[in-house]
Amino acid sequence: MAGCLDGIRVVDLGRYQAGPRCSLILGDLGAEVIKVEAAPDGDESRRLGMVYWSQYNRGKKSITLNLRSERGKKILRELILKSDMVLQNFSPGVMDEMGFGYGALKELNPGIILINVSGFGQYGPYRDRRAFDPIGQAMAGVMFDTGSEGDPPVRCGPPIIDRITALHATIGALAALHRRDMTGIGQALDVCLLDSAFTLTEIPIAQYLTTGREPQRNGNSAGTLSPANTYRARDGWVYIIAVQQRMWERFCRAAGREELVEDPRASSVQSRASNTDWVDEQVASWVKDRTIAEVVEKLAP
Repeated sequence: MAGCLDGIRVVDLGRYQAGPRCSLILGDLGAEVIKVEAAPDGDESRRLGMVYWSQYNRGKKSITLNLRSERGKKILRELILKSDMVLQNFSPGVMDEMGFGYGALKELNPGIILINVSGFGQYGPYRDRRAFDPIGQAMAGVMFDTGSEGDPPVRCGPPIIDRITALHATIGALAALHRRDMTGIGQALDVCLLDSAFTLTEIPIAQYLTTGREPQRNGNSAGTLSPANTYRARDGWVYIIAVQQRMWERFCRAAGREELVEDPRASSVQSRASNTDWVDEQVASWVKDRTIAEVVEKLAP
């Protein structure tokens, strides 16, 4: 089946996850991705295990080049001449040192799109600092926003900052490709982990700047919504959330607890938010005697 990006070639100099996941998505959309690994040992992520390597580099062609050697540089230039995008997540300045900064690339191929992915961007006071996903989580307040009040900062399990950065890089690359189709001219993109991380905490930050109050950590609950929590079933855990009043009413009918709809402690979104512990007890008492499948069957539309 033809892909949206059939005929587009991407030279992937990325390592680890944020960069390679961007080119992975471009490949899933139909682009030909040529992964360039450092000779002689290949990408560092190969040593993180086959699952990690395969997940972020499936479907790509792969070569090894010594980009500090003239022969390696010559081969890379030949690839870039025939390509549409170059993706890299070296530390800022490394591409220039090797002779592949955007100025050199656009002389070689005016239509080339250079996708720069880094921890803190290509410019500014932190540009030379290295960063991985947990650093972005920490600096943007994601770790503060995760977990319960009184707990130490908690890292979100999946590397969400890497993945969001990859999505931002992909969106930018597609926009640049569209622009190039209109003008014939490529451009350089500057995508960084910290910017991406702040998109996850923009609401609590805006609330703090507006009210002066620090956001509360809610654990598995959802702030002013109730019920919104994990509840133990006979064979595991389920998460139940009622965002709207009609959802709560539907839960009450499914649970055979219609009287809760009129109970003043649970008759509105606001009243339930003021009686969260009591609401959790009502939901938990119904869930505990059922399997996960039984709960889902009762509540699913």
